[in-house]
Amino acid sequence: MRITLVFAVLLLASFALGAFFTPLEPVSPRHIIAMEEILLGGKTLRVQIADTDAARTRWLSGIETLEDDEGMWFVFPEDGLHTFWMKDMRFPIDILWLDAEQRIIHIEHQVRPETFPRSFMPNSPARYVLEVRAGWVQEYDIQIGMQATRGKKI
Repeated sequence: MRITLVFAVLLLASFALGAFFTPLEPVSPRHIIAMEEILLGGKTLRVQIADTDAARTRWLSGIETLEDDEGMWFVFPEDGLHTFWMKDMRFPIDILWLDAEQRIIHIEHQVRPETFPRSFMPNSPARYVLEVRAGWVQEYDIQIGMQATRGKKI
């Protein structure tokens, strides 16, 4: 009887630990994730879409660089003060928060990897976040209030 009870407790504990340590859903390699064009300030960006928790959590971590016409477009299911940090990042970026109408509501310029563990967030709720290479916003005179347009899927 005692062995059965110990076995049952161990079995239950292993299920509980297994659920606790189950990894997040895997993130696809860059070339497999959905891509779209985003039009902003007269420029076209090829962006990779991060619309799952796993992709939003890990996407640019470990990537070496972004090209001038590349970005990451984060899609959230609802408006919020979505916070970003630079954990495991290898290069600086500009971060733009956009509302549900895809208008820029907040910009952080030249966010460097050394800022980790500091977090960055907008002053008001956002639905989307766009990450581009550092300096892109200034180079193309991107301003708060400008509207992005989602283009074709690539």
